[in-house]
Amino acid sequence: ACANDVAREHKRQTITANDVLAAVQELDFDEFTPQLKSFLETYRTAEKSKRAAKAAAKASNAEEQPPVKKRKVSKEEDS
Repeated sequence: ACANDVAREHKRQTITANDVLAAVQELDFDEFTPQLKSFLETYRTAEKSKRAAKAAAKASNAEEQPPVKKRKVSKEEDS
């Protein structure tokens, strides 16, 4: 509920990680803040790496496969 209040103070409906961190500090759980920040940074780095790998794989896949040209098949060729 506290993180929601922080988001509303900033006129937002979506709760962000920073809102949660601010709520943790507001509730006097400051001893958890460094660990949470460290975990959040690790998570964001991992997600960024996943996105980069996915984009690289997609680009690589696009380069390897030339576009396929479709052609009409006449009834004579179909038999």
